[in-house]
Amino acid sequence: MNITVGFTLGTIHVLLYLAFTIIFKIQNRGFYFHLTLILFLSHGLSRFYFFPLLEHPFAQYHWYPFWIGYNLPFLFFISFSIYKYNRISLSVVFLSMLIFSNSLFYGLRFFERHYTDSTVVKSIFPYWDVTTVILIAAILTSEAFSGSLNNSRDIY
Repeated sequence: MNITVGFTLGTIHVLLYLAFTIIFKIQNRGFYFHLTLILFLSHGLSRFYFFPLLEHPFAQYHWYPFWIGYNLPFLFFISFSIYKYNRISLSVVFLSMLIFSNSLFYGLRFFERHYTDSTVVKSIFPYWDVTTVILIAAILTSEAFSGSLNNSRDIY
């Protein structure tokens, strides 16, 4: 068996989420530890079902709904944490908006691909997807460094 290791953007941000998971665990930042753990596990596991999903006979109909559903655990986790602890920080609001907007773009792209002849979302989406990853990493970086100075900013 020939195994090739490639470092794509996906591999890099899986490793980045692993690093954030370790940092937030060391800092004892419960909410951000669990959030980055979910990000790490879901992105890591997505490497296993990414190519089989592409090869599915009805992939064109399953692709975008699958990735919309892929973002739901993050939104449920954030919503549950806010409800349970009745606290929220500005970075959590930004994270929620980024994850929701990414899901919205997947929905718009699905609609555009199957029901219209437009390519507007198709031309914007690759840039938005990368921008979302970069912004999430920036928010987590700011939380990691601010949290090392002041643990009271954590949501729980």
